[in-house]
Amino acid sequence: MPDFPMSVHFDFCHNHPILAGDVLRHRDVGPEARERVSQLLQDNHSPLSALEVLKYDLQAAHPDDYVRLCADRYHCPDLKWCYRYVYNDVLLLFYLLLALLSKTVYLLFAHDEVQAGC
Repeated sequence: MPDFPMSVHFDFCHNHPILAGDVLRHRDVGPEARERVSQLLQDNHSPLSALEVLKYDLQAAHPDDYVRLCADRYHCPDLKWCYRYVYNDVLLLFYLLLALLSKTVYLLFAHDEVQAGC
């Protein structure tokens, strides 16, 4: 029996296309697009209107290459990403506020117990 009873063989075969244009929609959102959406959201845009403004800006800046850039998630995120971007920040703020309130309530009860004991 060999020292290592298992052997590994790589085929380098993917179960999805790697050179097709459809692959571009699965890329991570780029820093420029993330920053632009963040800026638009701070200017009181909804996630949908922020995405529409981003698409409009892309079309104005790159009229000949707009279709390719709009299909690439690096340059143009999808609507689901925009909503997750907003509500993940909201959830984080909610949890931080909840933690702060729970510590404040605990400190108030502790302060009342100390005063009652004196």
